[in-house]
Amino acid sequence: METNVNTMDQKTIEEKALSYPAQAQAVQVVDQVSLTAANDMLVGIKAMRKQVDAVFDPIIKKAHEAHKEAIAQKKKVEKPLAEAEGLVKKQVGTYLAELERKRQEEERKKREEEEAKRKAEEERLRQAIEAEENGNKAEAEAILEEVAVEENTPAEDQPIEHAKPDMEGVSYKERWKWEYVNKDLIPEEFMMMVPDESKINYAVRTMKGKTNIPGIRVFNDPIISARATKTW
Repeated sequence: METNVNTMDQKTIEEKALSYPAQAQAVQVVDQVSLTAANDMLVGIKAMRKQVDAVFDPIIKKAHEAHKEAIAQKKKVEKPLAEAEGLVKKQVGTYLAELERKRQEEERKKREEEEAKRKAEEERLRQAIEAEENGNKAEAEAILEEVAVEENTPAEDQPIEHAKPDMEGVSYKERWKWEYVNKDLIPEEFMMMVPDESKINYAVRTMKGKTNIPGIRVFNDPIISARATKTW
């Protein structure tokens, strides 16, 4: 007996839907009669699904509209907070970037000073050797004594130490990023070749069972659909 779509409530639809798996398990398509019966069941399932849409879609729509409204209200309240957070984070980021710039600058100056000192010592040693070779032994010894005194003099500069930013309640983590400068200079070890799936899809759709592409298997996965014309 057909059931009127307009008189079916949620509970009735649920009961009818739950009965279909058992009916489907009993289907055995062996001849035209059983094929017709299976076809009728598919049509009936399609009709039931339309009834499900008719009952549940309004409920879903109402819930969706309520959900959208709730999200809109939340965004309205969150917007000024996100704006304030962005402004403060920008200030924090600028300050931390400046600290890092100063640290790198200090380390650069220290390296330059150490390099200049090393070159100066090498030059003094060269002068001492030259004086020795010219017979000025006293001058050579005086130069070597000066170099020895400088080497044994404790350095006044203390090691550069930078305390980590103190931000209680706020996490701080380095995040290194990158961007392209010249793709042609990137080594092959950082490049990756992958199959062009869009070309493969096009070839399979075009050639179908005649497709001949090494490395893939082409198969037919049919889609079965039914039109709702009557109720099962």
